[in-house]
Amino acid sequence: MDNFLMPFLMGICAVTVVVLITVVVVGMFRINRLNKELDIIVKEIEHIKRFIDSRVDSLRSTLEKEDLNLHQRIDNMFTYIDGQDRSLHERIDELGRQITNNK
Repeated sequence: MDNFLMPFLMGICAVTVVVLITVVVVGMFRINRLNKELDIIVKEIEHIKRFIDSRVDSLRSTLEKEDLNLHQRIDNMFTYIDGQDRSLHERIDELGRQITNNK
């Protein structure tokens, strides 16, 4: 009986070892493939990040230029208003003198 059971148990052990080795090898190949796919995804993310950073820098530069332009336009408007205000005061003074002279 022992002679019958021993080869059977050895066969089961051999099949189990082969199955385990196969599972480990297949798992390693899958892990390797997943690592390659992950590397590709990481490179794509880095590319997208660089693109976004360049767009942000470009927009920041544009906004700074627009901000300076806006400040210049505001300064010009105040200069114009000051000029109009002086002109209005001069007209009022002139009208005041004309009224005083006509009395």
